[in-house]
Amino acid sequence: MRTVAPVLVAAVAAAVSTFQRFLVALLIEFDVSVSAPASTRYTLASRFVAFLFVYGALLGVAYWAGDRADGDTRFSLVSAGVFAVGTATAMVITGAVLFTLGVENQDLFSMVAGLVGQSAGTGVELGVVTFAGLAAGSR
Repeated sequence: MRTVAPVLVAAVAAAVSTFQRFLVALLIEFDVSVSAPASTRYTLASRFVAFLFVYGALLGVAYWAGDRADGDTRFSLVSAGVFAVGTATAMVITGAVLFTLGVENQDLFSMVAGLVGQSAGTGVELGVVTFAGLAAGSR
């Protein structure tokens, strides 16, 4: 269970991090009447929440799991699982947001490249944070 906890937290962190990227576009699309200073505050608050989930919750849970891990626990496999779950979660959410925003005017290649690249970037970030937490906790 200790090695599954970072994977579960990574799914939530990926969702928060992905929504943070599209907050302004979603506010504009849904025509929410928000003033410019409020929009800036929402953007900064969403970045802070994403930071807390990635570097607070995920790093903390990974440190906890590494601190209580057996000698035979493979940190690279746990990090790969976090990468896979983070990438898949980010891909689903990014796809849903792009579908909601209606990006019919973009060509298919640029949309797929953006979807895959942004999702893989989120997965790599979460995998590296998890590996660092596991390694720090095991020492």
